[in-house]
Amino acid sequence: MPSRAERLQRWLFPPEVELPEPARRVLRSVYPTLDLRTLRFHLGIPHIFNLFAIQGAKLKLARLGADYLVFRGGRATVGPVELGSGELRALRGRVETAVYTTARREVSLRDEEFDGALRLVDAMLETRQAA
Repeated sequence: MPSRAERLQRWLFPPEVELPEPARRVLRSVYPTLDLRTLRFHLGIPHIFNLFAIQGAKLKLARLGADYLVFRGGRATVGPVELGSGELRALRGRVETAVYTTARREVSLRDEEFDGALRLVDAMLETRQAA
């Protein structure tokens, strides 16, 4: 009979857990030929994939000329970045609720998920490349 600690560990960390969709997207972008249907992961592993996503966002921020991406309390903030009125219009066409603060030279977005922060960075990069 398994001990109480072993039962608790199995309850918290089942041996096979489906990989969440955000982690699957990151894996698909990093390893396009990987067969994700055959993969099963420990429950804590998907958090590691957020680290991959953060590193990708840092590379994109460098291309934008921004120094930081902060995600705290359901709000993503990217800055400092200069946006002209045309770029801001194009960005709001991609992300309607993005807010640009000229005094701080920051773009922010309210979203409860970290994916919202990544979408904001992607939209800013697409807007900059289209201009």
